[in-house]
Amino acid sequence: MVELDPAVAQQLVDDTSPQATADSPHAVPDLDAALPDGPLLTGPELDAAFAESGYSTSAFLDADDATLVLVAVGQ
Repeated sequence: MVELDPAVAQQLVDDTSPQATADSPHAVPDLDAALPDGPLLTGPELDAAFAESGYSTSAFLDADDATLVLVAVGQ
């Protein structure tokens, strides 16, 4: 989980056009309580913005709170 400058969060929205989702990040149980309340935005372009070779990445953005949740799993 990363707290962003609100301008950076807005730039991510502008650049990746994420859509609202009812899905929530699959985090380790100890982090569940700290996850942002949402609404959360996600999408393939947002995921791709944080993808690295050898990892599958899911990105969730709470633009209102400028909070980004990244879930990366090695392939």
